[in-house]
Amino acid sequence: TALRAFVSPTGGPGASTRLIRAAYDLEPRLVESDYESALNEVGVRQRKRALVVLFTQVLDDTVAKTLLAGCRVLARQHLPLVVLFEDLDVAALLEPVSNARGELYVRGAAAEILRWRRALVRDLRHGGAHVLDVGPRELTGRLINHYLEIKARHWL
Repeated sequence: TALRAFVSPTGGPGASTRLIRAAYDLEPRLVESDYESALNEVGVRQRKRALVVLFTQVLDDTVAKTLLAGCRVLARQHLPLVVLFEDLDVAALLEPVSNARGELYVRGAAAEILRWRRALVRDLRHGGAHVLDVGPRELTGRLINHYLEIKARHWL
């Protein structure tokens, strides 16, 4: 998929208005994210070192490998921050309701998905990305705190 909107990074009081205007006419589509193209586009358009925040949900190895490769390339010039949205439905499957055999298999499958996800987070971090693995209720606070930490440690 081609890039559908781009807003040059600028500060000031009108920054949020520019973002809203750029996204106003965009309609969501049920397509796989093209991380390679998107991250390459950032690398081409943004020459000065910048914090690049990517909000996503990764569900399979193929997409994970593409994201990891893109973050490794991006980390050479920029600071990628990948925000992975926790799947609350999968986490809920770990909570025991009974000891029925079928439920044990479901809990085992959920545990395997979460193990895979922890490995993805580890690989992204080793690839140079910062990662927040968060649920929707904790997103804002953790994202702001991480940004403040980045600024305080002069990572940009």
